[in-house]
Amino acid sequence: MPIPKEIKKIAHEYSVLMAKDIPESNCLKNEVISSTEDYIVQFMSWICTNFCIVPKSKVKERYKESKLQSKAELKFDILIGNSRVSLIESLFNVDDL
Repeated sequence: MPIPKEIKKIAHEYSVLMAKDIPESNCLKNEVISSTEDYIVQFMSWICTNFCIVPKSKVKERYKESKLQSKAELKFDILIGNSRVSLIESLFNVDDL
């Protein structure tokens, strides 16, 4: 689960994106950014109580690590590694990874 600092950063990035078409000279731009950010922080905090939010880069990294596991590892470790890869493949479109 993202920590509050990460949630705030994501919310800010999203709110700036949502306000990108508002001219800098418009005094409402900062208000739109602020209110959107507050809403997204609340939403993400709520959603993180029931769902796992993981950056796609972390999923890609773990997927590649699992695929590169050495064949010399213990059978138990290989089984776990293959299970992880299968889980990722079933949760995510592998072509996108």
